Amino acid sequence: MASITVSSQHSGNHLAVQAAPNFRTRLRRLLFGTIRNKIIVPFLFLTLIVAMLGTFIVTRLIASKAQDRLTNQLLEASRATSDSLVNWETYHLDTLRLTVFAVGVPEAIRDGNSEQLSLVLTGLAANENAYLLIAISRDGSIIADVRQGASGYEQGKLSGQNLQPLSSVQRVLDQTRDPQGDKFAELVELGGETILLTVAPVKDESNNLLGAVAVGTPVRKILANTKTNVLADLILYQPDGAAALTTLVLAGDTNASALNITPQMYQAAVASQGVTQLKTVSVNRREYQEAIIPMVIRGETVGVVGVAYPATLVSSLITTNQSGMTVLFGLIATLVVVLGYMIAANLATPIRRLAQTAEAVREGDLQQQSGVRTSDEIGILGRVFDDMTVRLGEQTETLQQLYKEQEKEAAYLAAVISSTAEGTVVVAMDGAITRLNPVATVVINHDRERWLPELSLVMNRLLRGETPQHRVEMEGEWFDILAAPIRTTRGNQIGVVMTLHNVTEQVLTDRMRTTFILQMSHELYTPLTAFKGYAELAYSCLDDKQSQAGQFLPLAIENAVLLDQMINQLLDVAQMNRGGFEIQPDSVELSAVINEVAKEYQPLVIDRGLSFETRVKSGMWVTGDARRLKWALSHLLKNAVDYTLPGGKLGIYMNRSNGHALVRVLDTGVGIAPHDRPHIFEQFYRGNPIMPGGALIDVRGTGLGLFIADQVIRAHDGHINVDSKVGKGSQFTIYLPLSEDASNGSSTNEYRDD
Repeated sequence: MASITVSSQHSGNHLAVQAAPNFRTRLRRLLFGTIRNKIIVPFLFLTLIVAMLGTFIVTRLIASKAQDRLTNQLLEASRATSDSLVNWETYHLDTLRLTVFAVGVPEAIRDGNSEQLSLVLTGLAANENAYLLIAISRDGSIIADVRQGASGYEQGKLSGQNLQPLSSVQRVLDQTRDPQGDKFAELVELGGETILLTVAPVKDESNNLLGAVAVGTPVRKILANTKTNVLADLILYQPDGAAALTTLVLAGDTNASALNITPQMYQAAVASQGVTQLKTVSVNRREYQEAIIPMVIRGETVGVVGVAYPATLVSSLITTNQSGMTVLFGLIATLVVVLGYMIAANLATPIRRLAQTAEAVREGDLQQQSGVRTSDEIGILGRVFDDMTVRLGEQTETLQQLYKEQEKEAAYLAAVISSTAEGTVVVAMDGAITRLNPVATVVINHDRERWLPELSLVMNRLLRGETPQHRVEMEGEWFDILAAPIRTTRGNQIGVVMTLHNVTEQVLTDRMRTTFILQMSHELYTPLTAFKGYAELAYSCLDDKQSQAGQFLPLAIENAVLLDQMINQLLDVAQMNRGGFEIQPDSVELSAVINEVAKEYQPLVIDRGLSFETRVKSGMWVTGDARRLKWALSHLLKNAVDYTLPGGKLGIYMNRSNGHALVRVLDTGVGIAPHDRPHIFEQFYRGNPIMPGGALIDVRGTGLGLFIADQVIRAHDGHINVDSKVGKGSQFTIYLPLSEDASNGSSTNEYRDD
């Protein structure tokens, strides 16, 4: 929202003190003082930067290729490690099959014959070069075990232990099956050694579970064997990420904790489904690239293994190529700088000449020419610059002429505004008053605090697209404020101009007219009442109603009634204009008001040859003045009767909508012309209704009926809508807010006139 303010401009003198140039300024002038240096110095720095970036990029590309090769080797080693683990899985399964189907093993497990089992397991272990074979009873206890020792196979070292808590043993004894079958494997600690243990069930001929057998191989042996096959070091990780076993030789102060990974990396490797993670570790002051892969046995991840390669290949390649690239790019940079200097010197001469010409033009010498006519772009620039100088001289002369004319126009406009009898105010879009003529200066400065809000109100109405007009009273004087936008030739609004029209004389004249009408209406009312009374008395005393006097007296009485109605309307309007119009609020049932008005007008409707229909609903209450509402409805119905030809239809209908009572007065009369419609609620306005044949309808009246109806409805916080078509009829719809009890009703019926 715009707010009107008074603009002010301040000016001041500024004293500029020029200090002596410092070291930075002198250095900048030395490096960039001439066009040649401005070309060659950035060129030099750019060349050096490109050389360094080139050296760095080439070195990084070589290192990237070496890194890619190392990564590919790691990935290949990871796949080879997985294949080696599969081979160990196959070896365990083959050994278990021989053990399960060995003669006497099922019976010995069933009978718990540890001696027989020890003999059989020792022979099988020796034949298959197995590290550990175990026979397990149905309850998970070890019946017999054979483990490879320093001097041969040892028996009974684990006898009596219960392996049922182990997941692999538990699932076998529970006869669990998975997509891989009924054999299961896991990493366990047995006899102080980390063992890859694979367990298989032992059943009798009736497929009844008797127990289980297990084959185990130390993980250190698996890692050492796999290292030989894949030519890479291996690391076994625990679930917390700690390195449990490794084939790396840890020397000096290096310990296994340097190889640890985070628990998150461990879990990521377990859930990786074959996707390899890469990391860098430092062991014995050497960098290793390590791939973290899951250890999958029998389709299940039983652990996580790291495959490590030394990263010396990448660092050696970087060191080897960096020196060579530095020398190569240095030579290229030197050559480029020399060529750039020669090119800069060739470009500088015509540009210097152009600069000298530009200095002369700046000083006002528009006749100066550069004379640069080379065949390159600088020559084009010289020719264009010379042409531009010529045209600039011509345009400068034209602008000087236009400026003089503009000064004249501005002086004329200022004189017109200053000599205007009405106040004129010019306001910018930010609300600042930019110009006042003498009349406006006197008026506004008399009470600026009251005038500025009024001007802001009118400006905001204009900006919102509303009617930019407002009447204000200032210490006994009345002013009409009118506003109009100020636009450029392109249609852009740059401000608002307002005129302050002193309408004090018009307001006083209107008040005198209202007072005169009121006095004259009172003066006419008394003799008219007497005339009407005597005419009615004479007619009632007349014996022969068919005589000439009997025919003329009703006409006189009818015209006296019409004149009485006109006087009453004038009195009512005068009362409204003087602020004496009030309503006596009470609870009013609308259907009663409508029925009373309809009953009152029924004889007139019949006399005019019209059909009349009312559709009302009881129980619709409003807060208002029943007498005033009846008065407004009478004016609307009287208007419908006056402008509807014989044979036409009238109607009054009620319905409810959004907490409002709707009263519609319809007619099939001559309708309201579009140019009359905006003025029908104005005082004393009378349109020119025309019958279908073209004849003008002459209805006696003051032109105040619709004005009074509109004022009454507005006093009840309502409004009237009009819908009319020429030759078809009109519909006046009254909207009145229902009282609280009535608005909570559930009726939504709507009556329509078909």
